[in-house]
Amino acid sequence: TLPIGYIPGRLLIRFNKIMLSYTVIPNVTLLPKEDGFAYLNTWGAISIDGQTFEFPIYNYFKVAKSYTITVGEEATDITYRKLEMAYQKVLVPEPTLRVTNTYPSPNDTMVYPSTNYYIYFNSPIDSNSVSNNINFSPNVNGKWKTDSYDRRYIFFSPEVGFKANTWYEITLSTGIKDTSNNYLPSQTTLRFKTIPFKVTYTYPQNGQQTVYTGENISVIFSGYIDTSTVSNAFSITPFVNGTFNFHETYFWFSKYQNFLPNTTYTVTIKSSIRSMLGDTLAAPYVFSFKTASAGN
Repeated sequence: TLPIGYIPGRLLIRFNKIMLSYTVIPNVTLLPKEDGFAYLNTWGAISIDGQTFEFPIYNYFKVAKSYTITVGEEATDITYRKLEMAYQKVLVPEPTLRVTNTYPSPNDTMVYPSTNYYIYFNSPIDSNSVSNNINFSPNVNGKWKTDSYDRRYIFFSPEVGFKANTWYEITLSTGIKDTSNNYLPSQTTLRFKTIPFKVTYTYPQNGQQTVYTGENISVIFSGYIDTSTVSNAFSITPFVNGTFNFHETYFWFSKYQNFLPNTTYTVTIKSSIRSMLGDTLAAPYVFSFKTASAGN
């Protein structure tokens, strides 16, 4: 048996007799052996119960490629009877180009709007076949990219993220092909849903005590923020003067002077703050922290 899509793979061979493992393991081959693709490693092979042997298989099988498993006639059972002849089995482990996995997973409903979208295949992908053969609904501005190290996966990087609280459908057409000109045999449709636009983390955290008076305030969101809406949506009590700095999904407030010691500060992020795609908070976000005493 040869499970398909299991990485690392394994080859299981079962005999009708108890076998001498030292006569079996060195005499099993998987051919052809091609650089960068699947190969069998006899060093990691084991006897499970004397009749069943497991051989690890590393790397991916080449799509539409025939492989031959051979058990040599030197394989001997415990009564020293050998196989009458070498056993061979020809199979095509990966008959067609296919999607093996995605991130986020299909039908995931907890996807951050700021995430990239990854699609994993069973073969290195021809990057020229991607952009015109994958569509998002609703449409998203961004670029498909391939990894220079592992071309078996591609990823989509949206310019300003996905819209919050939205179902997206991704359609892959049969124009997608791998580097050996194997085409996707049928249209494939994938889906995921983004979470609402919200605050996902703050520093200091809500309720945190003995915060160093020299710390700045950081707020991270689930999506890309519209920086023009930050200053009017941010307030801190007692008042502290400072400036804002930004990076995609978060901002930090750099104050001009240290916080007062042993003082509770309350930060409010109004619902008027927006993402780059116009999403707003469902309600104002409020968190408080207390600074350390003087000298700490």
